[in-house]
Amino acid sequence: MKKKIKACIPFGKSIFILLLSTLFAFMLAEFHLQVENIFLIYMIAVIIIMIETKSFMIGGISAVFCILAFNFLFTEPRFTFQIDNLNYYVSFFIFLFAIFIAGNLTIRLQKQIQIAQKNEKMTSALYKVSRGLLYQNTPSEICHFTEKHMKEILDVKISILLSHTKEEIPEGAKRYCYENGIPCGKTFPHFATEEEMYFPILSEKQTVGIAIVYPGNHVLHFEEIQFIETVLTKVALAIEHDHFNQLKEQAKLDIEREKLKTNLLRSISHDLRTPLTSIRGGTEFLKENLEILPTTTMRNLLDNMENDISWLIRLIENLLNMTKIQDKALTIHKKSEIIDDLISEAVSKMIKYKGKHEIIIQPTEQIEFIQVDSHLLVQVFINIIDNAFKHTREDSKIVITTKKRDTRMLIEIADDGGGMDETQLVHIFESFFTTSVGNDLHRGLGLGLAICQTIIQAHSGILTVKNNEKGGLTFLISLPTGDEHINE
Repeated sequence: MKKKIKACIPFGKSIFILLLSTLFAFMLAEFHLQVENIFLIYMIAVIIIMIETKSFMIGGISAVFCILAFNFLFTEPRFTFQIDNLNYYVSFFIFLFAIFIAGNLTIRLQKQIQIAQKNEKMTSALYKVSRGLLYQNTPSEICHFTEKHMKEILDVKISILLSHTKEEIPEGAKRYCYENGIPCGKTFPHFATEEEMYFPILSEKQTVGIAIVYPGNHVLHFEEIQFIETVLTKVALAIEHDHFNQLKEQAKLDIEREKLKTNLLRSISHDLRTPLTSIRGGTEFLKENLEILPTTTMRNLLDNMENDISWLIRLIENLLNMTKIQDKALTIHKKSEIIDDLISEAVSKMIKYKGKHEIIIQPTEQIEFIQVDSHLLVQVFINIIDNAFKHTREDSKIVITTKKRDTRMLIEIADDGGGMDETQLVHIFESFFTTSVGNDLHRGLGLGLAICQTIIQAHSGILTVKNNEKGGLTFLISLPTGDEHINE
């Protein structure tokens, strides 16, 4: 029903325009103007009809109606179809000829306008798609973006199949399109009986995939096919650009990995030599003077060797953790732990190395549990305390405060040992960052705090550091307790 009504609209417009022009012609006739002027009114009316209906056929029918109406209403004898003046035959012929030329030019002009509008639309759409492809980061995002916008622009379904080997492409029209790099399927010479259309996605070096178009009852014009091929060229460029970026990132990672290995070897060769030389010297001295050395001297030598061995154990522990982090093999085994017990364990392991430092523990008001990997979290506390021992004054105080706030546990490890310059402080969690501040006998690899940062982040926590009002550093650890899962 709607289709019938839509089809009748052009005829309704034509009748209205003809009636209106005839009424206007009657008004001119009242002023006794030459009847030839009425021809001009009808000519304008027919041209308007062709513009409005975009139909040469309706315009021709209207021209015949105008001749008949002119003959019937305005020529003598009036209100008959009889023609006494032969000049009117010539006028009718000229009128039809002029209408034919004017109508033909009008229809052509309208087609050119439509083509220009369509080209403008396609150009705008191509710019929009090209610009959008620049912001897609992966091949899957590129394909999804292209499929979505091509459907909006052309009103046909399109799916993209990416592959770098022909074996991944199904045999038949799809494989033919991929191997030969030419369109095939519906409306194309090859595989014309297919219901779909297949377009290759071509880069400079190879075919990276195919685009499958499902036109259905929609007939794609030449301009639309060109538009599809142009967009697919942009898709190939975007995929190739993404591939180059991946290669660039991989090369960057390889360089960083090599840099890490070089720094590790350089640091290990220096830092292992110092304690091992001390241990070797101590053992040789004891061996040569065992019988004559007093007990106090021997105990001091053994304490120094024990300190060096403990330092080596912590160094190796940090190296193992860093290796796991680099290989993405650092696993977290969480279970419910009492936070104050973990802090006490870390302090008990470090108490023998405190020297003149003073450690003050301010526990929570009540027993608090937290879901963490106890071994890794104790390692974090040890590394931060060890950092305070090595980089503060000999008589500095280290205060460890623990408190719970909502569903997070806050642990502060603060000292008053001199602080750090702000320009250095921003790099404190970077790998291999070291300073010569303090009384540290071993330079260290600069991995301890970097590992702490990674472990805390793996627990969905936050580790920060700042200079405090006491003239030292404050490390603040914020960890989720696990209570939020209970509340849910």
